[in-house]
Amino acid sequence: MSILSSPEVIEQIKNNDLFKYGDVFNKLDEDELDNALQRIHISQIKTDETIFNQGDVGDYIILLLKGKVGIYVKNENNEEVNITTVEENSFLGEMALIDNTVRMATIRALSACVIGTIHGSDFWDYFHKNLGTAKNILKGLNAKLRETDKSFVEKLIREKAELSRFNQELERKVKEKTEELRQKDIQLLELDRIAGIGTLAAGIAHEINNPMSFVKSSINFLKKGVDKMSGAVTYWNDKPIPEPLFQDFKGYLDGINYDHLTNSLENKFDTINRGIERIIKIVSSLKSFSRVDMEAMGLLDINQSIEQALEILSTQNDEGDKNIQFIKEFSKVSPLECYTSEMNQCLLHTINNALDAVHNNGIIKLITSYDENEKQIIIKIIDNGKGMSEETLRQAFSPFFTTKPVGSGTGIGLTITERIIKRHGGKIDLTSKLGEGTMVTISVPVLKE
Repeated sequence: MSILSSPEVIEQIKNNDLFKYGDVFNKLDEDELDNALQRIHISQIKTDETIFNQGDVGDYIILLLKGKVGIYVKNENNEEVNITTVEENSFLGEMALIDNTVRMATIRALSACVIGTIHGSDFWDYFHKNLGTAKNILKGLNAKLRETDKSFVEKLIREKAELSRFNQELERKVKEKTEELRQKDIQLLELDRIAGIGTLAAGIAHEINNPMSFVKSSINFLKKGVDKMSGAVTYWNDKPIPEPLFQDFKGYLDGINYDHLTNSLENKFDTINRGIERIIKIVSSLKSFSRVDMEAMGLLDINQSIEQALEILSTQNDEGDKNIQFIKEFSKVSPLECYTSEMNQCLLHTINNALDAVHNNGIIKLITSYDENEKQIIIKIIDNGKGMSEETLRQAFSPFFTTKPVGSGTGIGLTITERIIKRHGGKIDLTSKLGEGTMVTISVPVLKE
């Protein structure tokens, strides 16, 4: 960059922030203008050349006529940091700094620059001898200050708006993170609950099977013993004994209603054996249902899993509180590759919800089918129970929401069920009408034929 010509210098000085306000030079005659310009020393600065350093004594003002400079300050580690960039038509070194005050920053050329230097003695000499010009300069500085104040206020407004946007974004991220942590808590609770089912099933199978084997063997022993005792009683029927003694013995048997007692004992033994077989079957179903002896991932027969869930839940009907009719419409479906204990938990919980919803003489329909187009198994559990309102239906999958009495439900069963189904790539839908019943539809893709 070459030194500017005199007309260019004059034009650049007139446009400088120090003089452009108040029409300073236009009111001067040619001699006064020449006298004023002589006090401004024009020079060229190379790129990366330092104009003045932080800590230098401020005894001159710099007019940046061409080029660009950077303003640098030192941080707490004594490292130089660029805090801003100044373009041409600006001036560097405030009026207060030309009175032997140290400079607060370093000014370095970012490109080749042309600058005008005004020394403090020259400025104040001219200032006092040309009061009219000085007045215009002060007016210009006031205008510049107002413009700066306005720019500063606008900057504050922008920063406030930016801060507000930042706060909103922060609140959004905090909300997302809170929800994420909440979902993690639910997942941990879900995994703990699933693990608990396996542990419970294993414990039940062990604790019940052992004593049941003793009971079963004892019952068989007792039955054989009773059969032998009955044979001992009838042993004398065809033996020659005195008639009075035989009639006395027969009268005794009639008195204790021996024939009825024998038949009753036989029926009781049959009932006890059926009960034992029922208990063994329930324990076997529970063990199979929880898959305590299988890998977590495996193939599951959905129809068989529903049967096992019903076997486990059927003990509720033994209490006689409800008379529930189960209607099963099972289609032939492919084995489902899944986390078997998790999928079984979904079925158990969903069917149990239907049991809770129906009244005496209620009906629960269980339907399975296979969608060839979507390659997925469809499971429908339909009850004619109390149903749900639209408001309850909207919150059904919300964590910790429950319509059951205090102490009867945690409100996370459906949340966990939905999460497990989604983990398997499926979906669960609820349709319900208050007073008419509910239909749960579970769709799960078959991953392996």
